Amino acid sequence: MKIDRISQIFGMDLQKVANGGKSPDKSEKPIKGDSVSLSKKAKELSSSSTESIAQHINALPDVRAGKVQEAKEKIASGYFNSPDFEEKLADKLMKEFGF
Repeated sequence: MKIDRISQIFGMDLQKVANGGKSPDKSEKPIKGDSVSLSKKAKELSSSSTESIAQHINALPDVRAGKVQEAKEKIASGYFNSPDFEEKLADKLMKEFGF
């Protein structure tokens, strides 16, 4: 059984559906890919917000001194070797891994 003929019979109808019901036109150029265009106002908003975010990030310190000091104090006091900390750590690990 040959089914080549089916594609020949229905081929034109399938092309019409693909072209929105119009017959295929040889003079029309095929559309390649999607495209997006932004208004001038959208471009201005985008660039200004990007710049303000970048400025905010650049203003942040590389090292958070408060967190570093807190960690040093906990190390010095032996907090990380305490049974209380070990219990909290074990609970968090069990929860994280679904136990």
